[in-house]
Amino acid sequence: MMIILTSLLLKLFFKQLTLRSAAFIAAHVVMLVFVFENLIFIDI
Repeated sequence: MMIILTSLLLKLFFKQLTLRSAAFIAAHVVMLVFVFENLIFIDI
């Protein structure tokens, strides 16, 4: 699922290189990293 989300974000990023889309992708990347770190923390 992570791979699918990443590919979709990359497609969106390359399709329209604007400040809004870049900020949109950056926000989602930060959110995914935050969730991923929380999952690791829960596993530990």
